Amino acid sequence: MDMWKGTDEAARPQKRPSKAVRTFFRGIITLAFLYWIARDFMSSWNYYVSLTTHPFATAEEKFSWSSIEPTTYLNYTPCFGKFQCARLDVPKNYNSTDPDGSRTQIAVIRLPAVVPVTDPRYGGAMLTNPGGPGGSGVELVTNSGALLQQIIDSELNITLEATDSEAKYFDIISWDPRGTGDTTPYLNCFPDSLSYNIWSSQTTEDGFPGSSSGATSNLWARVKARSVACSQTDEIVNHMNTPVLVGDMVQILEKHGEWRSKQAETWLASAEGKVATAGKARSDNLSHGAIVERTRWIKGEEKLLYWGFSYGTVVGSTFSAMQPHRVDRVIIDGVVDTNDYYVAGWLKNLQDADTIVDRFYGYCQAAGPEKCALNRGTSTATDIKTSLESTVSVLKEDPIAVPASSTRGPEIITYSDVRNLVGKAIYSPLAQFPKMANLLADIIYGNGSAFADYKQKGNTKFCPLESCKSESDDCQRISLNFEVTHAILCSDAVDVTYHTKQDYVDYVAALFNQSQWLGQYWSQIALGCYHWKAKPTWQITGEEIQADTAYPVLILSNTFDPVTPIYKELTKYSGHTQAGKFPGAVVLEQNSEGHCSLSSPSLCTAKHVRAYFQTGKLPDVGTVCQPEAVPLVGKVSNGVVTLSTEDEKLLAALEDLSRGVLFPSIL
Repeated sequence: MDMWKGTDEAARPQKRPSKAVRTFFRGIITLAFLYWIARDFMSSWNYYVSLTTHPFATAEEKFSWSSIEPTTYLNYTPCFGKFQCARLDVPKNYNSTDPDGSRTQIAVIRLPAVVPVTDPRYGGAMLTNPGGPGGSGVELVTNSGALLQQIIDSELNITLEATDSEAKYFDIISWDPRGTGDTTPYLNCFPDSLSYNIWSSQTTEDGFPGSSSGATSNLWARVKARSVACSQTDEIVNHMNTPVLVGDMVQILEKHGEWRSKQAETWLASAEGKVATAGKARSDNLSHGAIVERTRWIKGEEKLLYWGFSYGTVVGSTFSAMQPHRVDRVIIDGVVDTNDYYVAGWLKNLQDADTIVDRFYGYCQAAGPEKCALNRGTSTATDIKTSLESTVSVLKEDPIAVPASSTRGPEIITYSDVRNLVGKAIYSPLAQFPKMANLLADIIYGNGSAFADYKQKGNTKFCPLESCKSESDDCQRISLNFEVTHAILCSDAVDVTYHTKQDYVDYVAALFNQSQWLGQYWSQIALGCYHWKAKPTWQITGEEIQADTAYPVLILSNTFDPVTPIYKELTKYSGHTQAGKFPGAVVLEQNSEGHCSLSSPSLCTAKHVRAYFQTGKLPDVGTVCQPEAVPLVGKVSNGVVTLSTEDEKLLAALEDLSRGVLFPSIL
């Protein structure tokens, strides 16, 4: 079945899935992944929200996506200060032959390069995806686009007038996936914000599966009710999964190429352009002919520059398999094994999770009481581990009651609260371990008031729908939620609705045996697919995710990643497994803890990323980069006494990203 009938021929993928989806089942059922997913299924998922107004929107600039007219080309409009936005109108169903069929309007955002497209140093547009599934690319770019741009751009200590330089400068582009954020139509599973908030407030009462006698049964029933409702809510749910998202990326690439060409034509026809190019020989890179050739829209052949994180690596891998001839520079960072993902067999994710917690104990001992509140001065790693685990064991049957204060109401601290805290902190140990240590010390050695303050900070009303648009709203708009995540994840997976509650109980136990700190936390994600009813119009299998790409893929993996491990004993996992699917791909290992390379700054990694985008140079096989700092302990020298000015700027950008600009922090 041709999923691209009725669309622009140039935007059609050059390689379609080789066969219809093959229904089969492997292992214990689906285990979703990724930080952006996990955060939204826990009792404190609502700590991760974004305000309706993005960080760079000023009081004078009340930008509204609804003010942009959707177009079948990229019509960029100024937005959020220094950004440009467009609403790209694309077919909802790429297989439809109806020219008047339903449409989807993709919210696209662009951070312009520091040079115009006519400049020979314009490197093109790097697309990026934050993960999720369903994470907002608009938020990624407004929050972190400038920092990502600083990493991949050439050093800025050259004069921008030196147009004969080989330096490259890039646009940063992302988008809100179908059914999410500011892309329309939006997936709605609740009739209004009130019903959504009532449901969300009840969710916090459930706890982790296995945390109490009734928790698993309550979660089973509640998720069944929600999944059935969401997967039958409206027609967009059948057009939200990864292959369709790749189709949208193809459209963005093609339409950006068309935009680039028209921008150059307009400038060349202007008085300024005529003067600037007058009398220049064709061999001059600033001549009229050279600019036309350099900016020409190559229909059907526009190349992909990409950096994807977490689930964004599924997107990058799937694109590379479906469109191998378009791959120019593709980085997948925090790598998911696509064979596991597309059959929903996720029992390989948590192999390093508890190892990271064990390393926390060692770092806490080494840091001393000045930097780690759980260290009482003479505490060993074993002492710290025993203290925490005994406290958690007690909390399972006897939560801590914390009286009200002058700024908050009464609170209880539960077994699930502590596991939730630790489970999330291991995604970004450098940023979160100090705060985690303070909160854990508060319940072990204090009265729990600080932990209660932290917990209640997340008690905010939310608006999942279009109603949260004005300053008068007394709620915050959710950037990512259960509905959109499962609409993508469960539509990508095979049908798993035949599984029983006992199957799920066994599944929870299996994951807990893999990781006592993340297993229960993680198991809630898979549960949504047990009752999912929607059927996507296009599926792809893990076996089809392989190709000989036009240029080698670069894979970034941390030595210890809580959900996308690189090694376990003698077995190779996600990073090396994916490398085997794409001949010539290189794995760059970063010797740090956390999810994705940006969770821990490394100048070594950043410079390899920059070199890859600037010249295509790949790291030597077997390269291992060291981080600039160790959790709790602090900075390490890596043999460098004094950093150059450019390295200081680059490190500052990396530190901003590691503190949670890209992956928002709960603390």
